[in-house]
Amino acid sequence: MKKNKEKAFVFDLDGTVVDTQTPVHAKAECLALRECTGIEIEPSEISARFAGIPTRKVFEELAPGADIDFLIKRKWEIIDEIIQHTNMNDLDLLASACLGLAKAQFPIAIASASPMWYIQIVLSRIDAPYPGFLNTFDYVVSAESVPSPKPAPDVFLDAADNLRIEPKDCIVIGDGAADVTGGLAAGMSVLYFSQDESFDDNPKVTRFTDSDRLGKYLLSLV
Repeated sequence: MKKNKEKAFVFDLDGTVVDTQTPVHAKAECLALRECTGIEIEPSEISARFAGIPTRKVFEELAPGADIDFLIKRKWEIIDEIIQHTNMNDLDLLASACLGLAKAQFPIAIASASPMWYIQIVLSRIDAPYPGFLNTFDYVVSAESVPSPKPAPDVFLDAADNLRIEPKDCIVIGDGAADVTGGLAAGMSVLYFSQDESFDDNPKVTRFTDSDRLGKYLLSLV
């Protein structure tokens, strides 16, 4: 069966397809900051301010003057420990929506700020309750493989190029302001999973306040 080329869907990973933004990424950043600098901050605050933003920028803002490279190294060591011993909760209807869109032959991709080794582990963990999920996506891009990370449009443009779909025909699905900013800069429309009202006046952004509503909407397109 040929791919449906009318639209393509580009998903953020953490906090969108899988519930890892606060319990994994932000938690690890908090622990690294506390351990290495003594800075105390709650994971929920990091997620609210920095979802979708590269780790380097998070630490540069929260710990100016600190050894950023060491903080980043320590964060990923902590994350490696967390994901090996924690059941990561997929956002059920969004995982189902990915499978449904793939079955309907829509081109779909992952565009993540995380490194590729982490992306592959997370997708393989979702594969257990959703057989075949690991191979659902036509393309996966990490910020480490493009010139500039989110909120720059690079990961989204790279995804569109590799899916062979014009950016205007791509829909970004993400939970961070960086996903919205980067998606709009790429010329795409955005489905924004957030309580943040900042982009509500933009006609190219549709906001959903919970994952079930967003998942149902995506499944309605199949």
